[in-house]
Amino acid sequence: MGLKLSIITAVIIIITAIVMITFILPTEVGYDQARAAYIEKDYKGALKACAKEQDPKCHNLLAALYVNGLGVKKDFSKAKLYWEKGIEGEFYKAYGNYSRQLLLGRGIKYDLKRGVKLADQAFELGKKEGDIDYIKHLAKWMVKFHGTVKGGDTSLVGLWQKRLTDAK
Repeated sequence: MGLKLSIITAVIIIITAIVMITFILPTEVGYDQARAAYIEKDYKGALKACAKEQDPKCHNLLAALYVNGLGVKKDFSKAKLYWEKGIEGEFYKAYGNYSRQLLLGRGIKYDLKRGVKLADQAFELGKKEGDIDYIKHLAKWMVKFHGTVKGGDTSLVGLWQKRLTDAK
């Protein structure tokens, strides 16, 4: 009975290790490697590290590569696809980045209503994550956009100014 229990325990440990190596570790390693490569301006390396990942952070990073043509041909439809995947994964920066593209109408059809909605969601999710620097950055951008850019909604300046002031 003791040998049988030891074999079963060993099999469970091996299966657990395989699952962790296959499904858990690559996502973290993939994104961390991709982000490091991106910071070093190794955009091909960032693309390679995130190419097969199902991590919403990777999706957001891939969208940035495609929208800016970094290491790949500029492709707004692929950027949109990756931001939408990042949003499905509830990554707040994907909401914010896609929001800005919609509000600017740069390569993607201008959409004030959806852009504002995504920015609101990015703010709330970023706040929930405790990323104060990000929500302040987003609020400053939204104040500037709505206050100075043609097509902005000046009625939203006060809301975003208050969010910026209240961000703690």
